[in-house]
Amino acid sequence: MNFFFLFLSNLLIFVASDGYLCEDYTVNPRFLNEPYVFPENWKEGQEPPVFNGSQNCNWKINVPVGMYATAVFYKNASQLDIRVFYPVGLVYLANNDQEPFIFTYPQFQVELLAANQTGRFAFKVFWSYYPSEICKNNIQLDTVQLIPSTSTECMTTYTAPNKVRLIAFGPVFSKSKILRHSAVFEGDSLNGTYLGNLYEANDRNIWSTGTQLTVYTYGLQVQNSRSLFLGMDSTVGRNVTEFYGLDCSEYPNESCPIHPVFLHDIDYNRAVITQEMLIICLTLKVFVITQRFQFTKVN
Repeated sequence: MNFFFLFLSNLLIFVASDGYLCEDYTVNPRFLNEPYVFPENWKEGQEPPVFNGSQNCNWKINVPVGMYATAVFYKNASQLDIRVFYPVGLVYLANNDQEPFIFTYPQFQVELLAANQTGRFAFKVFWSYYPSEICKNNIQLDTVQLIPSTSTECMTTYTAPNKVRLIAFGPVFSKSKILRHSAVFEGDSLNGTYLGNLYEANDRNIWSTGTQLTVYTYGLQVQNSRSLFLGMDSTVGRNVTEFYGLDCSEYPNESCPIHPVFLHDIDYNRAVITQEMLIICLTLKVFVITQRFQFTKVN
C-alpha cells in the first residue's frame, strides 16, 4: 500500500513537471513601478515557460478609475485558445505577437483553455495613471463633412448632429497592430463607456449611442504621425453597410491597390475630396476610404 501511494505521488509530480499549473485569479494593481508577471518566476527575454495541459485558467485584472493597463503577451501554442476580454468584445491571441495591448476601466480578462494541449505562455501587465491634465481637440461634424484626425497627446472628441461613426486607417496588406494603442469612449471624456479601439475601428466601424465620441491614443503619435481615424455623422453614407480605411502612403506615386485586398468588383469612378486627402471608391455595399498625402520638405 505504501508503495502504491509513493508511486502515485511520483506520478503526480512527473505530470505537473511537464508544465506549470494555473487556476482562477483576481489581480489588482501593485505599486506603480511593479508589474504583474505570470508565471511569477518568469522574466522577459526568456522563452515563455510550458504550461500543463487539461486545465482552464482565468485572470480577472482590475483597472481602477484614472488608470489604464498595458499588457504584453508571449504565446507559442498551436491549436489552443487563449482569449482576452475587453470591457466590450474579445480577441484571440496570436503566436509571437508581442505588440502591447491597452486596457481601460474597469477590468479585462485573460482566459487559457488548454484542453489536452500543452504550449508556452507568459504575460506582463503594468498600470499607469492618465496625465493630470489632458488637452482636448473638439471637432464639430455636420451631415456632409468627413473629418480625419491624427494621433496627438490630446484626446479628440467628435460631436455630430445625430450619432458619430468612426473609421480607422490601416496598411493595405496587413493590419497595423500599433492601432491597439488607443481607446474609444462614449461621450466627451475618458470617463465614458468603452466602445473599442482603433484596431477594431479599422476592421469594423464604431458607432456612438449619443451625439459624442472621444478617441485617445497612448503615445501613438510617437510611432505614427499620419492621419489614423476619421469621424462622420451617421447620416453620411447611411445606406453603406461598412467603411474600410486604408493607409496608402506606402504607395505615394501610384494608385492604392484596393482590388487585390478586398477581392470584389470595384467601380473605379473615384471622387476626390478635401484636397486629395481622401479618395472614396464606390462599391455596391461598401465605401473604401483611402488616405493620400502630399509632403512638403522643410529646410
